[in-house]
Amino acid sequence: MRTLIVVLAAALAACSSTQFHGTVQGQTLAPKESFFQTALGDRVVVVVIDDSGGLCSAKGNCVDPSSSTLTLTFFGLNPVVPGTYAVGSGVGASFERTDASCRNIVEGGFATSGSIVLSKLVDGSDAEGTFDLTFGGDHVTGQFAASWCGSAAADGGM
Repeated sequence: MRTLIVVLAAALAACSSTQFHGTVQGQTLAPKESFFQTALGDRVVVVVIDDSGGLCSAKGNCVDPSSSTLTLTFFGLNPVVPGTYAVGSGVGASFERTDASCRNIVEGGFATSGSIVLSKLVDGSDAEGTFDLTFGGDHVTGQFAASWCGSAAADGGM
């Protein structure tokens, strides 16, 4: 019985885990952490997916040189609520890969088209969704299950 419970818990965790498929300028991302922050009440939401871990507690400072980050940004939507959003006015995505000196090596790493589905957003708790994005000639897809990393206005984040 104990083995069955452990297997079921692992299966449920795998279903809601953060995933990233594809490359941007030859760079990929193996997610270790996903979190979100809010600002201006519920008018700005930023979801961060990174492969270094610890970025939430570092408040955006470089934690691990040679790491990748995907940032999904919702702003000016008054309020940001679950739904399907096209990249464009009020919604954006950027991809960054840092070198050994924490400098971004991806030029023009902004999504040019695509969509983000925000299926769950609970301020102070969690956010979930999927993304299907194009960065120039590159295409990436995935899903996120992000934990809350605080309000940017309250703690100086973002």
